[in-house]
Amino acid sequence: MIGTDPAFDPPGKPVLPYAGTSGRGGSAASAASKARQDGDGTTGMRQSRTLALLAAAGPLGMTYRELCERTGWMGGQATGTLSAMHKEGLIARLAVQRREHCSVYVAPEFVGASEVAQYNPNRRNRPLGTAEPVPELTIDESITVHNVQAMMGWNKSIVPLPRPMAEHLIAIIDRLTGNDGDEDEK
Repeated sequence: MIGTDPAFDPPGKPVLPYAGTSGRGGSAASAASKARQDGDGTTGMRQSRTLALLAAAGPLGMTYRELCERTGWMGGQATGTLSAMHKEGLIARLAVQRREHCSVYVAPEFVGASEVAQYNPNRRNRPLGTAEPVPELTIDESITVHNVQAMMGWNKSIVPLPRPMAEHLIAIIDRLTGNDGDEDEK
């Protein structure tokens, strides 16, 4: 319950790096919930607690899943807190180290010689009402993408793709991202 742990009361002023909020909600109800939490001390408490837990974890750091286990927060609460704090430079995300397919976050004093990842906003952080332009696929590319989706069953499991299909999929991604393929040779 908020306000019952003296180690985190009173929380510091929260960082609100997304247009004065801790994040944008995907719906009106979500946005209202974020605004309430930013104003009632919940966001500040989560950020203070995260800093304390990362300091206690030392150079081992924590993943969002480990933060959820320690705090009882839901995944979105943990990732939202980590993302806002990372964006503001209060914590660091290690570039290479991962645990159980999750990024590892550390307090800045524990970065040491580790390579850190810069904050990289994704399309979900775009202001409401704006969309990333979607490049058009050729018919051949659409068929390849459809076949890959069918093979995966949309369940995100790892499925070995036939080499020609994998190469075609990589070529599609390279074309859509403007990658000319030279990066692998450096």
